Amino acid sequence: MVITGGPCAGKTSCLKALVGRFAGRVAVVREASTLLLETGVPKPSVDPKGMAAGQWRMLFQSRLIALQQHLEAEVLHLAQQAGIELVLCDRGLLDGAAYWPEDREHYLRTHGLTLEQAMARYHSVVCLESLAVSQPQLYGRRNDPTLLEGPDLACQVDQRIRAAWQGHPKLVEIASQPVLEGLIDRVSQTVESMFTV
Repeated sequence: MVITGGPCAGKTSCLKALVGRFAGRVAVVREASTLLLETGVPKPSVDPKGMAAGQWRMLFQSRLIALQQHLEAEVLHLAQQAGIELVLCDRGLLDGAAYWPEDREHYLRTHGLTLEQAMARYHSVVCLESLAVSQPQLYGRRNDPTLLEGPDLACQVDQRIRAAWQGHPKLVEIASQPVLEGLIDRVSQTVESMFTV
């Protein structure tokens, strides 16, 4: 199951809460882009000296998708061995299409995937709305050091992420909530329903 959404949508807070609420029943694949950015490599929006515009973003996303596939496979393997019922992914492979300079089809083709393969990796997808869309006055107030986008760009990214996942048979879209606990409750209910599938 993928938990995704635009910048400042509450993914990280929801995932932390879900691990607590469903202790021993869920495992989480951490967000691969956060892991890469924590190493000190340049942000995908900043072209290093000597690189053509957009070249670094494509290289970053290509390494990101490789890391994500590896992380998903390893966490899934360990979860199965431990009897954990559900693996939650902090973003999925198709999120990369929202940051790719070309369209979703070009992103998939570049990485040797079909849309059907990318969709089939995940039983369901929960897409959280960025605060920048409906509550811009709250956007960025949680001091996330990996937050790369201003409010206007965050709205665009939110739309591109939704578009990247369009067509998934079990896509659940959840509007931003004025209180974080309300959002966590909504996501928890969705996750709870997955245990009975």
